[in-house]
Amino acid sequence: MAEERDQASFAALLSGAINDVRELFRQEVSLARAEIRQEVVNAKSAAMKLGAAAVTALFATLFVLIALARGLSQLFVMPVWAGFAIVGGVLAIATGVLVAVAWPNLKSVGPMPERTMRTMKENLEWVKRQTS
Repeated sequence: MAEERDQASFAALLSGAINDVRELFRQEVSLARAEIRQEVVNAKSAAMKLGAAAVTALFATLFVLIALARGLSQLFVMPVWAGFAIVGGVLAIATGVLVAVAWPNLKSVGPMPERTMRTMKENLEWVKRQTS
């Protein structure tokens, strides 16, 4: 009789442990979803701001660049196309610098939920210690 009770207690404990592990993994998945959702919101916000800045800069600088190219051609007494070529070359260099500066910021957006991965590893280690 005591042996049956011990087996029933062991089965209840094992069932409880399995349910706890199942709930723990559900919580980890929920945490991963929340982290990914936040990363997407951050990336979307940054992309929208960069897009708005790019459009604004395009329209603002277009007129300045036209004036600069025409001014260079008159100042140095050269054809208008040469003034535009000089301005275009400077812009190409500036574009390279801006891309080099922005690229690391884009790489900082993490595709993996780091906190969740860390806690999942900790939980797996804990389960291994409990079952061994």
